[in-house]
Amino acid sequence: MLREEVYENSTLLHLARCIRVIQSVEDKHQLIQDDLHWYLLDRTMHSQKRFKEGLKTLGVLDAMTVHPELFKNAFIWKKVAMTSEVMASLFQITYSPLGSNGRIRKERLIGYWRDFLQDCEEEECSTQLPDVLSFVTGENQIPPLCFDPQPSIEFIQSKDGNDELSKYPEANTCASVLRLPFSKSYEQFKTNMDFGIQNSPGFGRA
Repeated sequence: MLREEVYENSTLLHLARCIRVIQSVEDKHQLIQDDLHWYLLDRTMHSQKRFKEGLKTLGVLDAMTVHPELFKNAFIWKKVAMTSEVMASLFQITYSPLGSNGRIRKERLIGYWRDFLQDCEEEECSTQLPDVLSFVTGENQIPPLCFDPQPSIEFIQSKDGNDELSKYPEANTCASVLRLPFSKSYEQFKTNMDFGIQNSPGFGRA
């Protein structure tokens, strides 16, 4: 059985320069160690060398060597805990001019939006925070390099100011744009957001 495995993988073992006759359990373990060393280190040595040469530009590699902890987050991805605050901070908001009636109404609606995110986090509705993120971006978690373009919030409103065009949220996942509907109360907003997100899975324009 072991010899059959060696034969089937002989091309790879030849490439790693570690093929040999297996006569004992120790030989088997040594073969595995040598093959892993080649696959993880030797095989990528040239690429690693070029990568390090690139990091030497402007002294980046030296800075990484002296301050490894400061560069850790840039090179080692750590899953971000999804909270209502984190979700709210992801979005760029397009407001009306400061002091205008439109600005006041939109700020009130953003207050509803943030309350909705908090309810999602606390499981006070059917929608969860990953559902909201997926509705807007197509992703159910925040990627290591965040989003490009940055997710943004717009408002469902016609050019003449009519804000009764839709009572449900809309999204363009390609552009990561969320369009919020105006509502007369938070409870109405929450119900419509919950229904809209839960009933529109898919890609593109939700």
